[in-house]
Amino acid sequence: KNILLQTENTVSSKASTAVLNLVKEAAKRLGIDITTITKEDGRKMGENGFANAFAKLVGVVEGMDATTLPEEVMHVVVALLKQKNPSLYKKMLADITDYVLYREVLAEYGKLKNYQLANGKPDIVKIKEEAIAKLLVEMLIKENDLSLEKPEKLAKTKSLWSEFVQWFNTFLDKLGLDYKKQLLNTFDKTSATSIL
Repeated sequence: KNILLQTENTVSSKASTAVLNLVKEAAKRLGIDITTITKEDGRKMGENGFANAFAKLVGVVEGMDATTLPEEVMHVVVALLKQKNPSLYKKMLADITDYVLYREVLAEYGKLKNYQLANGKPDIVKIKEEAIAKLLVEMLIKENDLSLEKPEKLAKTKSLWSEFVQWFNTFLDKLGLDYKKQLLNTFDKTSATSIL
């Protein structure tokens, strides 16, 4: 029940090599184990990857790193956010339902047993967490270009993104200054509005 997935139908944008390398380094420093899933096993499961935040474990189908790994690692980061900054987590949880992305995730994931309650209804909190991770990854990869969203939603997203980055920067202080500087440089390069 604690497993979050990336289905074959909901692939994230492709991360650059620089972003992908930083995601791998962040995963290493956060103690997240990354495992590779064979393409055949991925097809059997109908997924490109998974994240188990409690076990700090992510799995990615071979060859799908650039489109899957950032999202799966972000699921673990969202779980950390939930623990370390519950007020920002709750704000994101409340706001995510206004996004087109949320409705797409609800339509796709609400049918999956792993995203349903015992009574067969969608686990809305889990679906919201899925959508939050996807939105944060898109903000990082696409330089704030969420063209399906309304302009007022994009402004709110940038504000939430800024709060998230501020929290994450504080969290990264514990990982070491050199790494934080490297990550901040990448955020500056990927953020069209330089919201840091």
